[in-house]
Parts: sequence; C-alpha cells; structure tokens
Amino acid sequence: MDLSHTSLQGLQCQPCHSKTEVLAMNKIEEYLTQLPGWQLDTSIQDSPRIRRTFTGKDFNHCVEMICNIRNVAQKENHHPEIHLTRFKYLEVVIQTFAVNNLTINDFILAAKITSCLSM
Repeated sequence: MDLSHTSLQGLQCQPCHSKTEVLAMNKIEEYLTQLPGWQLDTSIQDSPRIRRTFTGKDFNHCVEMICNIRNVAQKENHHPEIHLTRFKYLEVVIQTFAVNNLTINDFILAAKITSCLSM
C-alpha cells in the first residue's frame, strides 16, 4: 500500500494485539519519506520506534503542544511517549507496544501529530 502523508492522516489507527502485523524495513523507510523530520530509532535491539523533536516558543507553548498531541492520541487510541526538555524541546517517540515494533498505526499517529502541531 503506497500512502502519502495526506493519506496517512486520513486513516484511523486500528486496535492492536500481539499478532498485529509489524512493518518490514522497506515499508518503514517508505513511510518515513512521507514524514519529514521523523527518524527511525533502533537504539533498543529488536524494538524499533520513530521519533521527532519539535521546538516550541517557550515552556507554555510546549505544554499546549502536549495537550494537542494528547487530543490526537486519545482520538486514535494510540499513545506516544512525550519528553519535554530544556523548556522548549518536545520529543515524541512512537511505537506499537503490543508488538514492541512498528505498525502502520505509528505512522498514522506521526502524520496526525505533525499536522496538529503545524497549525
């Protein structure tokens, strides 16, 4: 399935379980090309995830960004890790914990987070 950033935004995350299909590396790389700024993190063996750091204007702006991410995550029922550092840097890390790997849901959520923070 060839999906663009816009196409990913139009999809809905699906419930996951231990047998949910994980993405092959070629699909991960393909989807990453649709999500500028997002990077593959393989620092934990056999547990790939994607991450991106967003820069806010200040602490309060970052807290607003976290609230926007929360709203998207709740709607998708897929929740990222969020790290606020140095008062204006917001790192978002996404992985499907049910399979300890990456699924299409991770890229759908990343596209929607990118969109909500670009407004």
